[in-house]
Amino acid sequence: DDTRTMQADVVQSHEGLKRGQDAAHALEREVSRLEEQLAAASAEIVTDHLTQTMNRRGLEDSFTGAQARARQSRQALALALVDVDDFKKLNDALGHAAGDDALRHLATVLKERLRPTDAVARYGGEEFVILLPGANLSDAQDTLVRLQREMTRHVFLFDAHRRFITFSAGVTSVRPDDTLL
Repeated sequence: DDTRTMQADVVQSHEGLKRGQDAAHALEREVSRLEEQLAAASAEIVTDHLTQTMNRRGLEDSFTGAQARARQSRQALALALVDVDDFKKLNDALGHAAGDDALRHLATVLKERLRPTDAVARYGGEEFVILLPGANLSDAQDTLVRLQREMTRHVFLFDAHRRFITFSAGVTSVRPDDTLL
């Protein structure tokens, strides 16, 4: 009797342990799902929905981090402001959908042609900011000229209308005490 009772207790304990493990696995899966949702929501907070570049909030965070790393490593940090040329004419001639596509086109080319350490953010309507860690003023100017040339190799096509998207830009070296505003 004692052996059967002990065996029943062991079986019951084993079943309880199994239920506990199943519950723990279910909770782990739920935690993973919630972490993925949180990561996606965090990314949305700092991403421009149209261009999939950073938005202003993302730029502020990235600028603060890049500036701190530049200060700590004593490396250069450059910032470029890019403004799409004749954007209003494009919008007026082809419509806002074409303007949106043109912005996506520009953002894609910029992201594909910059270094992984560089960061692109949509600053305003047709304005973008590029952070160039490790780039001095001359390097940043060369990068922008290269990007301008690259844009001429990528014709923008919208409803059989072929356009070159060009931009004007300016660069500056970021000093340790500079702010983004």
